[in-house]
Amino acid sequence: MSADAWSEFLGRRCGKDDRLEIRRKLGEGGVGAVFEAVDTVSGHSYAIKFLHDAWSGDEQFLHRFKNEGTRWKEIQHPNLVRVFGLGRQFGMLFILSEMVVGRQLEEVLATEGRLAPDEAFRIAREIADGLAEIHRHEIVHRDLKPQNVIIQDTDRKARVLDYGMAKYVSSNSMLTKPGETLGTPGYMAPEQIAAGPIDYRVDIFALGTILIEMLTGGNAFVGGSNKEILRATVQGQIQGLDKITEIGGKPLAKFVSQLVDAQPKRRPSTMQEVIALLDSVAAEVATGRTTRSQGLFGFLRRRSPPTIRE
Repeated sequence: MSADAWSEFLGRRCGKDDRLEIRRKLGEGGVGAVFEAVDTVSGHSYAIKFLHDAWSGDEQFLHRFKNEGTRWKEIQHPNLVRVFGLGRQFGMLFILSEMVVGRQLEEVLATEGRLAPDEAFRIAREIADGLAEIHRHEIVHRDLKPQNVIIQDTDRKARVLDYGMAKYVSSNSMLTKPGETLGTPGYMAPEQIAAGPIDYRVDIFALGTILIEMLTGGNAFVGGSNKEILRATVQGQIQGLDKITEIGGKPLAKFVSQLVDAQPKRRPSTMQEVIALLDSVAAEVATGRTTRSQGLFGFLRRRSPPTIRE
């Protein structure tokens, strides 16, 4: 849909009893556009994301969308932007969620540059905590990137948002169609790029790319085009490891390398494992110790988490 077409949404009313009035456009991506909507009765603001109309023609997909959307309302976590409902309006699907006042992590990095290690570790930990809750509900985010992390203005707490590409382990799809490859170059795991079976480790991979970006101020995988970025990702050409070694020594470099390993089986298999490793490495960096035995990494369980086939 064109920018002009999206602008026609301004001023429209939607939701139950048409109480929500669309006030302004907040952003647009590959899946749809996000607006601020104000409840004209309570005065509360919400974020409402309308999906491109290409998603609205498949009745089977619509049925799954509505049924699975009820499960999102049960998910609450301080590091997740809460979803209040999913539905259909103006012939288009929408996701209604909490309105958070803050800046995208992408903007924070663009204006502030690389973050101090302790703040980078804290933000990564908060993102991991939120993702662990999503995973507990058997959902893979699939589009984790700095644009989809809000840093609150009040306390700089990290909040994960935008579940437009989320996928249930126990379902064919939430917001995707068979055979489609969705994601953002530079943050997509190799198995996601190949449109093969995926599991929670695609989110672990994306978290690793974000941590590298926060620590170094640069992208984990680079290239002159999206095709070159994807090739670098598949080939495991990780950028910035020398800077990371300077910050936290070989343990930190090994940790981030593990998160973004091109082979899923070499990554931690659960977000809980990531959190345990992150806490340990962060503590070492904080105390200035940069050498350690292999014991920290030896406890990783090589369980195979549930996989999802497109």
